[in-house]
Amino acid sequence: MSERVFKNPTEVFEEQLNDIFVKSKNENNNTVLQILSLLTYENTKNRDLTDLYNLVGVDEFVSIISLFEGRTITFPTKEEVKENLLLALVYYYREIENMSWPEIKEKIPFEFSTISYSMKIKSLNEKLKKRMNEMLQGEI
Repeated sequence: MSERVFKNPTEVFEEQLNDIFVKSKNENNNTVLQILSLLTYENTKNRDLTDLYNLVGVDEFVSIISLFEGRTITFPTKEEVKENLLLALVYYYREIENMSWPEIKEKIPFEFSTISYSMKIKSLNEKLKKRMNEMLQGEI
């Protein structure tokens, strides 16, 4: 018996496709998925959607497309994500756990400038205060 395409179907269409795929042979399903991959690639100006499809599979691909349909999104760079993760860690240790810079440096195995991160934390605190004020003013 073949596998379902959608692990947690949320629409009748997805349930119907699952029924078709479960009743079909794996070879047929693979062919259909290869055709889908070709169609996805053909309808894009670049390989981004195809790469996403190949990375996450049909189920997650359809969920992502449903979430962002018709919109253009820009992803941060890998470096920006790393930088934000590091800032979140440093912020947590410094502001929430009240750790000293030497203690933080012991916990985090990456080289970073305490002066630079002090300024980033200050900026983040200002953004958080501003956001909090906006939230409170909206409720009053």
